[in-house]
Amino acid sequence: EVLQCIRDVIRDTSKPSWFGSVPGNFGDSSAGTIKADEWRSLITVYLPVALISLWGQPSSDTNMKSVLDHTMELLETTMLQSYIKGAKLRAWLSRPECPPAVQECKVLLDRAYGTKG
Repeated sequence: EVLQCIRDVIRDTSKPSWFGSVPGNFGDSSAGTIKADEWRSLITVYLPVALISLWGQPSSDTNMKSVLDHTMELLETTMLQSYIKGAKLRAWLSRPECPPAVQECKVLLDRAYGTKG
């Protein structure tokens, strides 16, 4: 039931062309091993939507509601920590004591995310 719901969300979710999707047969051996960007898409979009639709209703099993709450808390914490670490990295890359070879990472980050400065 859970796997089918995740597959339905993958299939039915409208997404921009640049957003990395996940194979529609996710979970089958024929789908192969998913790549890092597919994991990111799965964890940040498809899985939360699927789990909320399954276990986020008031009539849902309280044990599954607890699993949902815990999963969302872990996701929120992980994303927040990633943003904080990214901000600290960008700040360090802008400092004069950062080695020039490492400062090249800032140029690449700016190019990848379309930011300036």
